[in-house]
Amino acid sequence: MCRVFVIDDEKNHYDVYPHILEESGFEVFATENAFKLIRYAPELKPELYVVNSDMYDIDYNNLVEHLVINHFTDNAPLVVMYANNKKIWHTGVSHYLHKPDEHKELPKIAQAYCGGGGKYDVLLIDDLIPTNNSKDISINSLNISYFNVHDVKAAKKFIERNTINAVAVHCEAEKYDKIKKYLGFDNTFYVENITNVKDLISFIK
Repeated sequence: MCRVFVIDDEKNHYDVYPHILEESGFEVFATENAFKLIRYAPELKPELYVVNSDMYDIDYNNLVEHLVINHFTDNAPLVVMYANNKKIWHTGVSHYLHKPDEHKELPKIAQAYCGGGGKYDVLLIDDLIPTNNSKDISINSLNISYFNVHDVKAAKKFIERNTINAVAVHCEAEKYDKIKKYLGFDNTFYVENITNVKDLISFIK
């Protein structure tokens, strides 16, 4: 059974995400204490972390930096909830979920990394932290199955556990060859401009 570690000190929805995950069949360890997360995570070996970016007593950026710098997220992708602004974007975070999509997306993400076995047309890796000039894209209208991830290590884990037809990578040009080699997936394409993702996906579908 997949083990998910949730940290959230917002009392109004402290039990919401553990309940969503448990209903979907995942084993959940939930805490509102950052020390407990850091203390018990290496022992529990979760396959996914879920962090609320809008916590009161816990500094989100310090916690994420600790998880990334100390390699907590090397083997377990990190999902951030309540991602309502670009200031919370951080290297090493795999997914950012906004209301109300998190209720349906969180179990799908957990399944992709824990159980795997999914089939997707495209894995979209957006390795660039957005700026104020960044444009959000929507490819739902293309009627394809795709998975969007922001961390290359998480993408590697996803590729190992699921079936995909192609990988599209949006990153700094000088990083692309290194990322492609790390992923080890032949049908990988470079995307210079995120707004061109739709055209690329239509072409490689």
